[in-house]
Amino acid sequence: MAGTNRNITGTAITASATARLNYTGPTIANQAYRGLRLFIDVTAGSSAAFKPKFTLQGAIPGTTKFYSVWVSSASTTANTMKVLVYPGIKSSTVTGLGPSTQVGYTKVIGDALPAFWRIRSTHSGSSGSSKNAARATFGIYAEFLV
Repeated sequence: MAGTNRNITGTAITASATARLNYTGPTIANQAYRGLRLFIDVTAGSSAAFKPKFTLQGAIPGTTKFYSVWVSSASTTANTMKVLVYPGIKSSTVTGLGPSTQVGYTKVIGDALPAFWRIRSTHSGSSGSSKNAARATFGIYAEFLV
C-alpha cells in the first residue's frame, strides 16, 4: 500500500510475516530521505511463550555489520509500535507532522535515517516445546520523510 504526499512517501516493508524464531527483513537503501515513521503491527501470536522484540538496524559503512538504532520491549500482546526517526527531533516537538502524530509514538529518535537499514525480530519467552511452536504475525510499514 503506497501513497505519496509532497513530503511523505509510504510503503509496506513487509506486508505480513509469520516468524517462529528470528526474522530479518530486507536491507533497504535510503533514497535521500532524512527520516521515517516506522509502524510495526503485531497482529497475533504474542504471549508469555513467545514475546517478539523488534530492532531497527543501520548498516556500518564499508562492512557487512549492523548497529542498533532502536530496540523495542518484548511484546506480550497484539499491538502497533510507532517509531519516528528524524534529525534533531525531540519527543516534545512531535506535533504538526501529519496524521500519524494523532496517536503517541513508542519511540522518537533524533537522528538521521541510516544510508542502509533493516528490521529484525527476535523472541524471548518460555523454554521448551511451547517456545519452539510459538509464532507471531506482524506487518512492517514505513513513511519516508524528506
